[in-house]
Amino acid sequence: MARKRRPIALALVIATAVALAAPTVATARTININAQTKLHLVKNGKNGNQLRERGTATGTLPGPVVALFTVSLTSITGTVTLLPEKGSITLTISGRPTGSRRGKTTASGTMTIVAGTGRYSGARGSASFNGTLDRSTWATTVHATGSLTY
Repeated sequence: MARKRRPIALALVIATAVALAAPTVATARTININAQTKLHLVKNGKNGNQLRERGTATGTLPGPVVALFTVSLTSITGTVTLLPEKGSITLTISGRPTGSRRGKTTASGTMTIVAGTGRYSGARGSASFNGTLDRSTWATTVHATGSLTY
């Protein structure tokens, strides 16, 4: 009788070991983004068209923000890194100025989430943005809406 139980017990041990060794698949989570950022100039590039800025985001992903923008009369491009609790999210932006009045330039465009760390590892998604740049102080305010999967 003991001999018949051994193969069954051995099979159970092997099945348990295989199940424990199998990689687990995390379920991706998608959230809607509704965020506002206020940035201030840290450094202006030599030719004046690169702006390195820092600030704070509020809304869906609150926390510090660092950004590097390249601006011209017809386009705005750059990289923005959000630093919410337990990770970071990096995105690229592409936009264009939409108007200028009383020393302030308005702009709109798109953001593509290209990377994430920590809790946001494997982050991807997109958003649209609109914002204002004060040309006397280089302070920037931006509102973005979109989705993030991580």
